[in-house]
Amino acid sequence: MIYTHTTVASSSNVERMIRQSSALSDVQQQLNEAYLAAVAKIDKNEIMKLKSDHATWLKQRDLCKDHDCIHTSLMKRLTKLDRLNKP
Repeated sequence: MIYTHTTVASSSNVERMIRQSSALSDVQQQLNEAYLAAVAKIDKNEIMKLKSDHATWLKQRDLCKDHDCIHTSLMKRLTKLDRLNKP
């Protein structure tokens, strides 16, 4: 999960919930793959924007307090990254 970790201590609860749930872990893995695919596909200027957008998303995701919130956040981000990866 290199691309989805934050250094903010509050994220540890969210990351723990992701690790403990096979459903969340599966979506997290899909998200990681979509992120890497997007980085490989876009130019350097767009990569900086993607990284900034991703950092903003992580801060929002880390506000989640339950499984449903985390799942919704992961799915919305995955959908956004999938759009970037479409031909």
